[in-house]
Amino acid sequence: MKEKDYFRRLILPENGLNNVINGSTAYANRVVGNHFNLMPLDAHLNQDLHRCVDHHVIISKRLPDNHPFKFSKRTPKLMPRAYHRIWDTSLGIHQGCPTSSRICEDINRVVDHAYLDVVNNRGRALHGNHTCVSRRRAESGSKGGHGGKRVKGVVAQDIDWVHESIAYLRDEVVQKYRQNVNREGSQNNETENNERESSV
Repeated sequence: MKEKDYFRRLILPENGLNNVINGSTAYANRVVGNHFNLMPLDAHLNQDLHRCVDHHVIISKRLPDNHPFKFSKRTPKLMPRAYHRIWDTSLGIHQGCPTSSRICEDINRVVDHAYLDVVNNRGRALHGNHTCVSRRRAESGSKGGHGGKRVKGVVAQDIDWVHESIAYLRDEVVQKYRQNVNREGSQNNETENNERESSV
């Protein structure tokens, strides 16, 4: 860090702070560690990216392995390409993952919750999940350490976005699903009509 000139730009402990912690001098004159809830990328946005890539891998699964549109995590060499295609600023602020709206949402969470917890604790270390305000927990108003109620079928907003190169595959899956639902509905109606006629 010193060789790359990062060290002098960081906020470092002063006036002997951190020189002795629990009888140890291991952290003296060293960079103060960051809490993950003060870093949106570590707290939530990396998970958004992983889920979005997984979603694209599933959608493009039936494409041949050598197809240029295919998203794959099958090998270490293929994984970076899949991630770079999702984390691509040239797609614009409303596409790719994480989107601008999700980044702003998590930065606001840091300012509105995590920073206030640090201030209320008078700058002392916050251990465990003290500053963790998960989305489900916040929405449910839960006061415990667990997240709120999990609702089936509800996914992160960014998962709805699909890369334009494979959007047609998503549309085909949706259309096929709707056709199957309509077919099953017609069959059920026909069965019910037959049962009524037989009962008469």
